[in-house]
Amino acid sequence: MWDTRDPSTSWAVKTPAAVRALSCAGHTVAVGCDDGSLLLLDARRSGRVFASMTNAHEGPIASLSCLSHTAIVSGGRDDCVVKLWGADDAALYPVGAPLLGHSSCVFSVAAQGDRVYSGGNDMIVRVWSLSEKPTAE
Repeated sequence: MWDTRDPSTSWAVKTPAAVRALSCAGHTVAVGCDDGSLLLLDARRSGRVFASMTNAHEGPIASLSCLSHTAIVSGGRDDCVVKLWGADDAALYPVGAPLLGHSSCVFSVAAQGDRVYSGGNDMIVRVWSLSEKPTAE
């Protein structure tokens, strides 16, 4: 991580596998790895890992989006699933049921407000509302 105000200042965090996806929200940095690991880092504390899970997804995490202490995760394998993970001071926990509706690999997720957007190999963009029961729109 680099401080844009002073590019000579940086810090590094060792991850359990190759990094596939990154997302930031506030001081939280979400890291998705090739082995399905998910880490949440605190950018104010030189990247201290404050929550992690080694099997957050089956296979590589292809994309993720971070909303404060919630990470929305998608995988690049054939499971067609979008998962939501919340974090407390030491652990990640599932938020609701996995979001199902894609017929092929999900390669991209984005989140804004109470909406999650996902897209992938099935050539469909799905919009999910977090304030309602999770169903594909």
